[in-house]
Amino acid sequence: LEYMGNVAAELAAYDIDGIHLDYIRYNHLSNGWSKADMSAVVKMGANETRVREIIERTFGYNGYTAESNYAFNAYKNNDPDALIIAQYRRSNIRNYAKHIIDSARAVNPDLIFSAAMMPEGAYEAAFADMHYGQSYVDSAELYDYICPMSYSTNYGKDSTWVQKLAKNSIDLGNRVVMGLQVFDGATTSRLTSEVVSLNKLAFDKTYGDSALGYVFFRHGTFDYSAVSVDNEKKLIEVRIFNTGTTPYTSLRLTAKGIEITDVKLGSGFSETATTDISTEGLYVNVKDMPSIIPAIGDARVYIKYSGEIKSAVPIEVTASRSKAVCVYNGYIDITGKSGINWPEEWVKNDIANTPQSPTNTDNNDYDSSGKTAHLPMDRWVSVALTVGAVALSVAAIITAVLIFRKKRK
Repeated sequence: LEYMGNVAAELAAYDIDGIHLDYIRYNHLSNGWSKADMSAVVKMGANETRVREIIERTFGYNGYTAESNYAFNAYKNNDPDALIIAQYRRSNIRNYAKHIIDSARAVNPDLIFSAAMMPEGAYEAAFADMHYGQSYVDSAELYDYICPMSYSTNYGKDSTWVQKLAKNSIDLGNRVVMGLQVFDGATTSRLTSEVVSLNKLAFDKTYGDSALGYVFFRHGTFDYSAVSVDNEKKLIEVRIFNTGTTPYTSLRLTAKGIEITDVKLGSGFSETATTDISTEGLYVNVKDMPSIIPAIGDARVYIKYSGEIKSAVPIEVTASRSKAVCVYNGYIDITGKSGINWPEEWVKNDIANTPQSPTNTDNNDYDSSGKTAHLPMDRWVSVALTVGAVALSVAAIITAVLIFRKKRK
């Protein structure tokens, strides 16, 4: 604790605006039970035998059959030993954070402090207090704002849940910058709905002043793909950009409301990469070892489909290690246009198979619905890369805005 206080004080001497505390919690209720910990809870009035029973019955230790909610139900039922466990763990996290904050602000009183918060504490104190020792009530007193980790894909939730987390956090006294998920299969369609939901909250009379924005976690897992569709030929091109330093070893392209009937790999893929379409045509897997797309590389895959496209994102892409390859909300409609080298066997005797220079010189690049773009491909690639750069800068921009506001509670 003293060491971390010294580190914080040293950092505060630099020209920085604030410090963000990540993983400021216990990682699991089953951990953190040294002899010193047990002695501490006993000094607080707990019965050691009962404390051990609570932990052992919850996780199935020492002959017990695991009852996963036992400890949390004991807390909810005001079991005195369960309440002491929660109090002890909360106080450790709170005191640890406070020592770091006090040490830094002794050097620079204007430092902004924020913290990453597990989402459960915004709606279930029993679980968060005991499992993590992390309390949204405590955070309201400690930090200038918090970043609830509202990773909806991991929790099987949607944008409604993300907005509710923000509201609950604010109701508990916090100012929030919501952490949005761009890993483990996250897609831009999901991300877009969450951003829209939070943007609405920012203009809410009750919550707006405390809803400061959102950040994406994490930069290293946020790659891009561009989807172009020819509705007449029933063909789709997906261009995938691997912006990271690790090669892809697999891809999954998932159809949204259409059926994949055939697939061909284009430029950028390894020569030995293989494809496998699911029986129902719901998705296609692409695999190879050690890689199918190199680091800092891009590749094209061509898809033949049946059905009618009704989704703004007809193909969603997930890379190896569940890495999100985000599809921008709005595919490119290239029906009747040239510029893509479709697989020759798919477009025999079709003049559209011969690449031509784009001839569209008007400025009406989007239709009236705002959902479908009509950009020549050279302009689309430029737009895709530009939007990608903007997306990667969002977190930095939001941070800059927060620093500019620099308003303490």
